[in-house]
Amino acid sequence: GIPMRIVEVVQIVGTMFGAVATVVAAVGSWTVARFKRAGAVSESTAIDVPDGRLLRRWWLSRLTARGVLRTVDPGRMYLDVTRYRDYRATRRKRALMVVGIVLVVTVGVILVLGGAP
Repeated sequence: GIPMRIVEVVQIVGTMFGAVATVVAAVGSWTVARFKRAGAVSESTAIDVPDGRLLRRWWLSRLTARGVLRTVDPGRMYLDVTRYRDYRATRRKRALMVVGIVLVVTVGVILVLGGAP
């Protein structure tokens, strides 16, 4: 069978990765929610956006690079709702693909390692 130490390490690393991914995703959601709450969905309704902390700045940069957030003037932005919908659909497809690959690999490992007498 698989040595217990390896299993424990994989469980710990997996849990830590999951926690970090959850925090990163939450900051992204909060960033987008701020624009939605303010009704900042066009040039005329753009809001002032302070730099914020590292993770928030990373999300602002990421969403701006993908056209989800549009800059009107330096420090003023709005949410392009159509681009955001497309961005989310692409991320959802990518996530489902990753889950599928992990599932296939996991089942393969279990069959190979667990199936031998």
